[in-house]
Amino acid sequence: MSREYEFYHGTSSLFIESILNNGLGGINPNLKFKNLELLKFIYGQCENTLFNEEKYSVLMRETTLAMIRQTDLIVKRENQKDETFNFRHKEIYVSLSEIKAITYSVTNKIGSEILQRSYDLYQLLVANKIKVNIPKELNYYGIENMEVEKLKPLLIKTKRIEKDNLIQENGYDGEEFIEILNKQYDKMTEKDKYLSFQFMNFGLKRPVRVKMLEIYEIQYYGNISERDFGYKLVEYGKTI
Repeated sequence: MSREYEFYHGTSSLFIESILNNGLGGINPNLKFKNLELLKFIYGQCENTLFNEEKYSVLMRETTLAMIRQTDLIVKRENQKDETFNFRHKEIYVSLSEIKAITYSVTNKIGSEILQRSYDLYQLLVANKIKVNIPKELNYYGIENMEVEKLKPLLIKTKRIEKDNLIQENGYDGEEFIEILNKQYDKMTEKDKYLSFQFMNFGLKRPVRVKMLEIYEIQYYGNISERDFGYKLVEYGKTI
């Protein structure tokens, strides 16, 4: 049985003009605007100056290196199973989980994991009074002057993604995965779907046209890692 799934993408208002002009996945800023090269540059600055800074060396270095290498990172949890994180950014990703996309958008206020990490590392260098001259050709978004607090977290919904337009996080084709999910769907409880869908993320092979998208501002309160987190979705561009 063929099903029509709703897919979700978390981003910020920084990228909305590009999405409205080119569709979801029409432009990958990590590649077109050299965001990945920017991260490599700032990482190099950190390696030269912040190796003894605990916030960098303990909390940020390993994941930054995984982003630069565009690979997976296995994190060992005490008394829990190891958890694998995907740090590949060659495609624009969508998820079957609304809360997964919302979590991404709320925790990456800039709306891009690569650009957010570049910004965070730059701010750490500044806090340590280290001057950084970022090459202009790598700094399309001007991170040294970025007003992150003014950016709005956004959620994009769409039901119009064909299964042959999906690629799994591990690089395998997404169509076969969706066909397997179709067969298992009726056996899944709502709890199964809520938990499992958070791990079902796909890269787009082709852009999704603007007319197929629903765009919402995420208005939230509390902390995403605590039980006090809550949110509501407001159609982007409207106020209530």
